[in-house]
Amino acid sequence: MEQDINNQTVKTYWGRMVDGLIDYYHKIPEGQKKFIRRGLLISLALYSSLFTWANLTEPEVSGVTVGAELSFNLSPSQIDVTNGPQNIEIKVTSSTQVSFIHLELVFDKSKVNVSSTPEITGPLTRIITVTSSSMANSTGRLQVVLALDPAYRNSPPSGGFSIANIPFKSVTSEENVTTNITIDDSVSTVVKATGSKTLFSLYGTTVTINQTSSTEPLVPPVPSEPPVIINTCSEYCVSKGYSSGTCRKNSGQCRKNNETSLSEGNGYCTSYSAPNCCCFK
Repeated sequence: MEQDINNQTVKTYWGRMVDGLIDYYHKIPEGQKKFIRRGLLISLALYSSLFTWANLTEPEVSGVTVGAELSFNLSPSQIDVTNGPQNIEIKVTSSTQVSFIHLELVFDKSKVNVSSTPEITGPLTRIITVTSSSMANSTGRLQVVLALDPAYRNSPPSGGFSIANIPFKSVTSEENVTTNITIDDSVSTVVKATGSKTLFSLYGTTVTINQTSSTEPLVPPVPSEPPVIINTCSEYCVSKGYSSGTCRKNSGQCRKNNETSLSEGNGYCTSYSAPNCCCFK
């Protein structure tokens, strides 16, 4: 109970201070605003930090959780960076109103890198921290910390919205590599508009790198020998290893001419006067 009273006191005090600063800012002549703009922004950032600190007294809630009110999806769930950088969008689906998000993406820096500065999108416009691409690539971790601008505290976002676009590229020459880009649930936090933390689920992305075809090259089939067409006794003899052949009256004539009579070839001798097929070397 004492902790709740202290938290409420901190939020009430800083809320009144920020409201007073905003009213004062609008009354200042335009020419003088540039001198206090920096101080006003610092005060607003301090309010966001203290508001968050006052409510993050519970242990971290993370991981894929049954009954989660919010989910983070790295979209699409699969990308291929073989032919160049591909963009990953951090999408939020929430059944509750959100005022603060702290995410930390984890990736294998030896395989993929952030190719350019992440683009912050969506309704949480107060940027607390966004890791630069150079720092992210040196550690393999990219931090995104966003808060609701106090000017929109009466209409915090819910439902589906995006918070960032992050391009990734390949930095390895290995072929057919896959790696994952995930969200570290041990350090990620979501705070609802009511000031309490909420349960959330996480869905990462699988990255394919330098994909090559796994299909063996096609080998043209060896053409088969065309069938031998036999129409004559001579052709039949050649098919049996002889040099030629001829049709004679009878097998005796074959022997007389030192020829071999092959009765299987007689069918190719159609003349009544010479019905026997004789083959010779």
